[in-house]
Amino acid sequence: MQNSNVTLRLMKQIFIHSLFLLSPVLLLAQATDYNNLDNWEDICYCSMNNSYHPASIVNADNNWQLLLAMKSGLTL
Repeated sequence: MQNSNVTLRLMKQIFIHSLFLLSPVLLLAQATDYNNLDNWEDICYCSMNNSYHPASIVNADNNWQLLLAMKSGLTL
């Protein structure tokens, strides 16, 4: 019984220490600014015959901010 308590306590300590060690990695992973269009890829699966690429439409004016506002349900 005593041995299992020591093992359980050791497992808890290892788990807590691993969370502290991984927390900076998790915080840095969330540092990407997704509101910036440069962090996104513009992939178009369409014919470009006599038409505009969708990226040129998104880059015009403030269309990117409008798309983000519609995605999250907010108004500008």
